[in-house]
Amino acid sequence: MFKGVLRLGLLGPIIARNGIGINRLNLSPSLFRQCTFHQQLRLNSEFRPSKKFQNSDQKNAELYKELYKKKERRKRNWIIFKRVFLGISTFAMVMIIWQPWNPYSKQVSRNLRKGLWSESEKEGKNYMMALKYYQKALDKSNEEHMDQLDPKYTGIVLKIAEMYDNMEMRSEEREVYKKLSEFLYGKLTNGEVEEKWKDILLNRDLVVRTRLLELAEKDTIVDDKYELLDSMALCEERIKDKWPFLAQMGAKNGNIGSIDGMDIMEVLDLNSSRWSINAYMKRRRFVKKYCNEEGVKFFDNFSAKWPYFMQDLIRARDLFAMMEMTREGSNLAIELLKSNLLWMQLSDYHPIYLGTAILNLGSAYYMKSERHELCASQLKKLLRKEENEDKRLDLEMHYKQEEKEQMKALEMSGSIYGKLLDKMGGIEGVKAHKKDRQLQACLSMTLYSLGVVEVHRMNYFESRRYFLQAKEVAADNELTQIVDKVDAETENMNARIKKQEIDERMSKNNYIPATTYR
Repeated sequence: MFKGVLRLGLLGPIIARNGIGINRLNLSPSLFRQCTFHQQLRLNSEFRPSKKFQNSDQKNAELYKELYKKKERRKRNWIIFKRVFLGISTFAMVMIIWQPWNPYSKQVSRNLRKGLWSESEKEGKNYMMALKYYQKALDKSNEEHMDQLDPKYTGIVLKIAEMYDNMEMRSEEREVYKKLSEFLYGKLTNGEVEEKWKDILLNRDLVVRTRLLELAEKDTIVDDKYELLDSMALCEERIKDKWPFLAQMGAKNGNIGSIDGMDIMEVLDLNSSRWSINAYMKRRRFVKKYCNEEGVKFFDNFSAKWPYFMQDLIRARDLFAMMEMTREGSNLAIELLKSNLLWMQLSDYHPIYLGTAILNLGSAYYMKSERHELCASQLKKLLRKEENEDKRLDLEMHYKQEEKEQMKALEMSGSIYGKLLDKMGGIEGVKAHKKDRQLQACLSMTLYSLGVVEVHRMNYFESRRYFLQAKEVAADNELTQIVDKVDAETENMNARIKKQEIDERMSKNNYIPATTYR
């Protein structure tokens, strides 16, 4: 007992000097004062026995310590949360009032916001009211003397046209587009557009003229088509100036609409995915083969800046090619579609579904084969009637040339459809993606197209197989239009087979139709 007191007495000055009596555990002062000197000494000691060897005082002290820390932590977190919330709320209010991102004035912005609200679902898509507000915004812009070439101004005009479109007021919509088109094209061709706005306004001009062609009536369709061609030519000139390596890729004559210097099958073999090493290396080899040094640097850059109007130019070309396909200028349609596929594969921009773009190219070659077939048929008729030997030789030469071109185009069409089928992973590969209706429709149309090509090759067994597969896929996905097409083509094939059988029987019996006599 005496020894313990003596030791404590000796330790007292040391304890006082080292501050061991200080409340190191951050317990409440009242709780700390209630502890005896020995308890305070134990609580402030650096040594902490494990819970297994702690006495009740130590356990209680540890418990109070944890509770106090949790309370202080919650209090501190709540203060931080309130400050952050207040800061965000204040910042949001300042941004809403100030709106540094808004390029329009307050008066114009107010009408634009009201217009956007009116056309939303919450307001029942009140397009007439939205149109009223957009017209007010345009009037305010005119009062503020906003430059009519400013993309902000033309953006409001496009919203007005969009409201007419939503209300199916076609004549008014067409009038707005027509005026805007004439204004933009005139300024662009006269060089009155600032450099910073040029690409944006070229894009606007393309969008407007594409829409005009979509709205075209019988008496305006030719004019609208060639006006779109003029706008496409402006964009191509811009590409030649700023991105010359794009214009020169694979083109023998330097024409941006032609890639006759490369094999289209090489283009179709490309994969636009940037995350596949195999696809990346194949793409790199292709670029090195067909591009100059500047082009290689451009395509090696993952953040390469393509022309602003590129996607709308691809859409415009596709529409123009579809309308040009049935005419004698189908070669132009083919070159435009090939060029589209090249840019889509290299840029990873797909403004048109890639499968549809490949189908369109196959269809363009098929239409070309039909055109040559028609010419060959007409030459054959002339050949039968012609008696002059020299003229007959000339006609026969042209007939053989047309027949050769017809078979060449038909083979190309079949190859493209076959390549598309492989690219999709075959029939079973596509069927695994049942929810992708666009892919299912593409498969059905590809099988149908392959069937049509086989009919012209007179391979009726293969043709029937493709038609049955196309009909099955279309029926499973409720694609009634494709089912009707398959049925109609199957009937034509059966009629063609019957006609051939009759002709064969007649030729065996040496029967000459009376219509051959005069």
